[in-house]
Amino acid sequence: MSKPNWNNAPKWARYLAMDENNTWFWYERMPCYISDTSSWDCMGMSSLAETGNNRLIARNTLEERT
Repeated sequence: MSKPNWNNAPKWARYLAMDENNTWFWYERMPCYISDTSSWDCMGMSSLAETGNNRLIARNTLEERT
C-alpha cells in the first residue's frame, strides 16, 4: 500500500506520518517523532490511516495538510 490520500483524511486531520511499522496515522496537532519507539506522538486526536509495506524512513514522512 502507498501513502494515504488526503481526500480520505478526517476533516480534523492536519498532519500525516508513518511509523517504523509502516503504519500511517492522521494527526490533529503536529506530532513529535519519538526515537525510542520509532513512532510519532501528539497531544491531540490521532487516527489510523492505513498500513503498508513502504521502504520510507519514518522520521521523514511527516507532512502537513495544504
